[in-house]
Amino acid sequence: MKILYINNNYEPDESYMENNLPKVYQELGHKVWIIANKTETNKHVKDKNIFLIKNKLDFLNKALSYHGIKKEVDIFKKVKPNIVIIDGEIDNLSLFSALSYKKKFPKTLFAVCSHLVYEEDFSYISSFKKIQIRLFKIIYSKIQKNIDFFLSLSIPNKKYLKEMLGVKKPIYFLPIGFNEKEIFFNEKHRNNIRRKLKLKLKDILIISSGKFAKHKKILETLKAFHKLCKIKDNVYFLLIGKDAKENKEYENELKDYVKENKLFKKVFLKGFLPHKELLKYFSASDLGVWPTSSSVSMVELMACKTTVLFQNDMAYQHVYNDTTLEKYLLKDSKISEIYHKMKLFCESNYKKLNQESLKSVKKYTWENIAKNSIKVFKKGKNKLDKEK
Repeated sequence: MKILYINNNYEPDESYMENNLPKVYQELGHKVWIIANKTETNKHVKDKNIFLIKNKLDFLNKALSYHGIKKEVDIFKKVKPNIVIIDGEIDNLSLFSALSYKKKFPKTLFAVCSHLVYEEDFSYISSFKKIQIRLFKIIYSKIQKNIDFFLSLSIPNKKYLKEMLGVKKPIYFLPIGFNEKEIFFNEKHRNNIRRKLKLKLKDILIISSGKFAKHKKILETLKAFHKLCKIKDNVYFLLIGKDAKENKEYENELKDYVKENKLFKKVFLKGFLPHKELLKYFSASDLGVWPTSSSVSMVELMACKTTVLFQNDMAYQHVYNDTTLEKYLLKDSKISEIYHKMKLFCESNYKKLNQESLKSVKKYTWENIAKNSIKVFKKGKNKLDKEK
């Protein structure tokens, strides 16, 4: 098939879906092109199949993306794709221009890869979010007639599209995956890192990584861990990352808590690490904790034979559904719940749980996801050809 992606961003060194899936599609023999914003971090990329275009809305808001109708139409005519995948939704204004091309390219499939989701109890939504949802609902009611189907990253995302935005078109599951050739458990790395941290064989290493931000409830996780330390001598906490731009003082808050509670020997604070180095620490860990905000690191941890605690309405719940690990999903992000599930894990046969975590996530390699999605694309294209 001939596949054209329209993205906000293209960061070649990141583990995002929009970087990984196109590569796998190409490996499987399909032709793939990408349209994305030209940035300081990708301007060095020289690939005839990647069209990097200056974002026309940079001066207004870097979160919004628009490449210009003429340039996109020229690329459409040049590559003649079977399917156009628009990634990023309404912050990617190419959604509107690309969908307006449906009349010009009636035999081309148009799909939206949806990231929108509120990882919280749907019975409570703030006033601002309610206004936002109403706006999105109006937009989607106008444009979905030109969309052939949606690609949903998670179960909560599918629920959001159907229940909140009133999407009537087919929604197919396209989860976040991992590259099994690069991301896997490594016994040597595990032993080296644990030796470096002076951990014993039966010590349990709990990890969290990424940008530090209050909404991620890292301090709450740290407090739950502190409570766990009072009943378990063999637990340690590894925190890898640094402040997000909007939370510049949060890192100091975390460090102050460690200092005030004399947790120097129990908590290891690391700055940001290169991805290859980070994977070594993933292999060394026994448990990951992400109370809120889904991250690619979660699925990578699972692939490194580590159990991850996260809320049962987050993006990776499908990995643990119908497994023993389902009971370890967090009901909420309160300190008491995080503590309870940490304690439950530490008192279990956690090595067996970690083996099950690895087994459960192996279904979600990028290759498996690519093969399954190609079946969907071909089915949609055959249906479209018969209708025209």
